[in-house]
Amino acid sequence: MKTRLFLLAAAATIGLTACQNENAGTGYTQEQLDSIVQFKADSASNALKMENDSMINAMAIDSANRAAQNTKATTTTTTKTTTNKKPSTSTPVPTTPSTVNKAPETRTPAQIEADKKAARFGDAEAEARLKTDEANKKAARFGDPDAKQKVQETEAQKKADRFNK
Repeated sequence: MKTRLFLLAAAATIGLTACQNENAGTGYTQEQLDSIVQFKADSASNALKMENDSMINAMAIDSANRAAQNTKATTTTTTKTTTNKKPSTSTPVPTTPSTVNKAPETRTPAQIEADKKAARFGDAEAEARLKTDEANKKAARFGDPDAKQKVQETEAQKKADRFNK
């Protein structure tokens, strides 16, 4: 009797496994897989967009800060406090340098490249030097002989540096 029950249980198990659906245990349908892939692609795209937007915003803030620093640097005023009992009779000294016709300094391309790199990282002095270089180039284009000579020297130096490399 025990053997019959054992054989009956074995036959029932074999019968149930033979009739079982083969795709029941594999998981997702094609539509579900497509939906999952689309979600992952959209989330990766959104993450990249947010990262790019944050970098653009950071660059805009840095640019605004540099512009604010430049305006502060060009519009600074000096205040003089005196502790003497006599009032000061001297005239205030202007903060802007006098524009005397002096020859602009000749800078090498290596110095200009170094200033470009420094300006990218927020060096205000390097930015000012680059702006004066650009102004000298523009002045040379419009007929200032001193600036024109400086630009020609700089261009000749660039050619020499390229040749020497």
